[in-house]
Amino acid sequence: EDRDLVCRIVKRLSEGLPVPVFCKIRLLDSLEDTLELARQLEASGASLVAVHARYRGTPTHRRDGPAHLEQVHAIKKVLRIPVLSNGNTKTWEDVEANLKSTNADGIMSAEGMLDDPCLFAGALARNSAGPAGERGKELRKLEKKLRQVELLCTKQADGKQLTKEELDKVSQQKALRQGCKRLRKEVDDQGSAVEHNAADAAPVMSLPKDGLEKARLYLRSVAQHPPAPPLSTLIFHCRRMAKSELATFQLLEDIKASSSLEAIESLLSKAENFRDNPGSFQASEEKEQRERELKTKQVYEMDCRRRYEQRMARKAARLCVPLAEVMKASAVPGGTLKFECEPSWLTEKGDLEEPSGTGDSGSARPGHGSRGGKGRQRW
Repeated sequence: EDRDLVCRIVKRLSEGLPVPVFCKIRLLDSLEDTLELARQLEASGASLVAVHARYRGTPTHRRDGPAHLEQVHAIKKVLRIPVLSNGNTKTWEDVEANLKSTNADGIMSAEGMLDDPCLFAGALARNSAGPAGERGKELRKLEKKLRQVELLCTKQADGKQLTKEELDKVSQQKALRQGCKRLRKEVDDQGSAVEHNAADAAPVMSLPKDGLEKARLYLRSVAQHPPAPPLSTLIFHCRRMAKSELATFQLLEDIKASSSLEAIESLLSKAENFRDNPGSFQASEEKEQRERELKTKQVYEMDCRRRYEQRMARKAARLCVPLAEVMKASAVPGGTLKFECEPSWLTEKGDLEEPSGTGDSGSARPGHGSRGGKGRQRW
């Protein structure tokens, strides 16, 4: 609806600035509309367009499913300027597949970089280490399988009953250890050969081997470049980078509750000790129970969200207005409050009580659907 304004802004910037003007867009409701916008941005003077291959978010159209990379390919075909593709990139293999399917000039990543800041380092590993890069990839996969098997062995040692499939995995422990040992030697040998044969080239970058090493590297970078971000930011990034290892050793919730940088580093050390000493980790039944309860709570809240959306759809139909008018972001406070055991966003902002006899609210509950009910909250 502000297309003309956007194009005039891009045109003014491109004419008045000594540097190129880049634009980032999302997909519009139809491919034809998106292509038209891309052409207009190019005609207005944009030097590059980055395409987040998802539709514009609304309260009723949330991020769901994979990005629509086929539309990036269509945009690339009609533009003469460079196009960046954004979406569906969690691994280096995803980056390569994205480039191949879209024919884009480059890749932009957000969520993928939070989980793996070394996402684009796959190019360095491939170009600098050659076959060692492939061997390193195989080694990481085997090490992950070995950690899973060792966790099963720990459960078995604690007297827990394993399924036939889990027992089959346990029987592969010896072969996995031998495979990891062989691949480590190959990676080390090939890495040494690359270093000896590239005396005149740029030094080979040593990449973190797992999420724990990435988290350590991140914390070292924070210390070298003050001021440090808030503790909550440190916790967020460490949990994202080392999620697999922290989950394996039941430390995700512990690091989330850290009260200091020292506490974070202590938990990373604990996870590293478990990683480097197979068999030293013993699963906690109490933590497993808490994890099950958390998953149950998450399923419950998703069901509450679904019912909330259905209520808003009925309200929009009753008022003859678009759903987005009654279901706005400000109507859904973040988090969960103690409110009759219901997530707080079940009460929409400014919502009036349902008239009796509409059949919308079902059976009356305290604070939900009865005038003056105890605990009723308004936003």
